Amino acid sequence: VLGELLALLGRDSEAEPELRATGSLGHRTLVGCLRRMGRFEEALQLADQALADRPADPEVRDWAREEQGWSLAALGDLDGAVARLGSEASGVAAARHDLVRCYCLIERGEWAIAESALVGAIATLDEAGDLAATARGHRLLGQVVGRLGRSEEGRDILDRGVALARAAGAAEEVAACLNNLVIFAQRTGEMSTAIGWAEDAVRQSDRMRHQFGRAVTRNNLAAALTEAGDHDRAIAVASHAIELATASRLDGLVGAILHTRGCARLARGDLAGALADAEASLPLVAGSEDEEGTMSLLAEVSQAMTGPSSDPPPV
Repeated sequence: VLGELLALLGRDSEAEPELRATGSLGHRTLVGCLRRMGRFEEALQLADQALADRPADPEVRDWAREEQGWSLAALGDLDGAVARLGSEASGVAAARHDLVRCYCLIERGEWAIAESALVGAIATLDEAGDLAATARGHRLLGQVVGRLGRSEEGRDILDRGVALARAAGAAEEVAACLNNLVIFAQRTGEMSTAIGWAEDAVRQSDRMRHQFGRAVTRNNLAAALTEAGDHDRAIAVASHAIELATASRLDGLVGAILHTRGCARLARGDLAGALADAEASLPLVAGSEDEEGTMSLLAEVSQAMTGPSSDPPPV
């Protein structure tokens, strides 16, 4: 019970030894702790062990595949994440698996398909009283609705997600919802609000030692700082985020953060640094929603280097 409570509060490093002491009873929450701390290979292996230990137990199958899906998605293996989920889950478990699938759709830029699937999954999770998963669904749906141009609706959905996450005591989802609210504040020009929310999200993810979250929240903070004109701090924050993401082998996320740092460097007038970041980002974001942004950054840098009347150099 202590391990479960510590994990819910986001204190994963404290929860880990308590959960390990319980043996197989701690597998489900322990896998989640390892994932949140960025130890994805360990999380995948422990989930595999649970499946091998109890191959005929559908409950173990459902949660193990869900956790493996999230770990593979965080590592950028979107196809692997979807394949690992399979199609055997039903009811609430199927709805939770759908959240993983929708995350992968969002990463590919397939927002309209993701929205339709999320609405159904959220209804199932809400009816079942699964507050933490319902909060996660709102976080994803708010992001999608914003991408589809319905900013006010998206912000309301994310506010609901924060409330649900706080009611569930789910620290991971509180931080994730705050992270997405940063983007909405940026779109409406509320830069001090955006930076404040981003800094709060960084504090939450640092307290949790959530490695994926620590990198993502810093990426959002760096983007907000760039837009606010604080380029030096943006570059420093993004550089720290790249170190965190690289240490956890989150290649897709490294690519996204390189793009953010490249934008900050371009805004500061460091064309060589911006070009290096854009070129390093491109192969890491290929096929994701970040690819278009990186291509645009390359075009901007090339134009700034060669002048508007010259043809850009080949990339």
